[in-house]
Amino acid sequence: GQVVFVDVRAQPKELIPGAIHITGAPAPDILKRLQDSPHVICYGEDENDEDAAERVAQLQQLGVTRIFLLAEGWRGWKSAGYPTTP
Repeated sequence: GQVVFVDVRAQPKELIPGAIHITGAPAPDILKRLQDSPHVICYGEDENDEDAAERVAQLQQLGVTRIFLLAEGWRGWKSAGYPTTP
């Protein structure tokens, strides 16, 4: 399995390649994919994005046990020069 990135920003213009954009409760097929993934990394706009932390807690309650918060969020990823996709 691969790492699955979850973007919880309201209206992202770009994503981490392969990321899933979730703003509400995940659809059953998405939830199953997250539950089965070896690692899920959730990110918001930056380190002050409380929605991202809340989404991590929500997904943990839904059985996504191997989930982590990307500390610097989208801004940290982009400023480090990592790849993005429209």
